[in-house]
Amino acid sequence: GGLRLVGTLQSRDYTAVSKYYHAETVGRPDVYGGNADVLDDIKILRENYAGIARPALLHWYDTKILLDLKKTNSLEVFDFTAIFFKSEMDQLIQRVLEEKPQYLFVGRAGSGGGFAPFAVYTDKLEYFRAGVAGLYNVERELKTMDVLVLR
Repeated sequence: GGLRLVGTLQSRDYTAVSKYYHAETVGRPDVYGGNADVLDDIKILRENYAGIARPALLHWYDTKILLDLKKTNSLEVFDFTAIFFKSEMDQLIQRVLEEKPQYLFVGRAGSGGGFAPFAVYTDKLEYFRAGVAGLYNVERELKTMDVLVLR
């Protein structure tokens, strides 16, 4: 059961599911007060980090970002908002500490465009950042995320 799920997440082909992904709210600048910022960040990722086959991404709009980039997340996260337990976040942190990807793309607290439901997930971002702080520095601040680089 669990091994099969991990295998599914690791091999998920976002280019194949994109034709079925219809979120009327994603990409509209009038929704959540700032989706245009996400599109700007995607453009920067596409222009500056295209060589990364499987980016390590932890972000509110993870699915939208990965679909637009036609990439698969190297972190075993299907949907950021589906992480409910500290133990799940501990597993992500441990994986990063072991694998040491060159870059991490981590959503910034307060960058959810003021969309109230995102506020409940802020602690996840802070906890993750604290867990990897010994290995990573902020290389670049984008509108909705920070690009962390391995020291």
